[in-house]
Amino acid sequence: MWLSLIACVLLQLGFSRKDGAGVAKAVPDVPLSGSNVPRSGFLPTNVGTPFIANLGQWDTPARWVGAWGGMTVSALDTGFLLQLGADPRSGTGVALELEFVGGVRSSIPEAEGEGSALYHFFLGNEPSRWRKGVPCTSALRWHSVWQGIDVVLSARNGELEYD
Repeated sequence: MWLSLIACVLLQLGFSRKDGAGVAKAVPDVPLSGSNVPRSGFLPTNVGTPFIANLGQWDTPARWVGAWGGMTVSALDTGFLLQLGADPRSGTGVALELEFVGGVRSSIPEAEGEGSALYHFFLGNEPSRWRKGVPCTSALRWHSVWQGIDVVLSARNGELEYD
């Protein structure tokens, strides 16, 4: 049921698949293994501020990452990526990339309001990989994706919403 809702959202927002056909599709060339995929087990899922800034703790182009159950959401400059049931150990799962069609490429996702916590990531024995005081937020805004139009992605009541 929620996949049909995602498809409706995609069409209303003007998202397209990589071949420009006007709908979303699973993206087979998105790697689902290795350190570039933030695993939902490494993300808090029961907090009021689910998007965590990526300050280099994850090897991914995502600027913000959030998780809900088995779904990971990565906020990119050009849209966002939903990874459903991604298991980095086996490389299984489904990735759905949602791109702002005809949108301004210089729009980047920014925090909408301040989060209620800071996160610390101590990865391995190398202090240069540690990230302390990483901010979070409950909503992201892409300013002026289209002339006079912002896109807001937020989590309310455990559900992903857009405005």
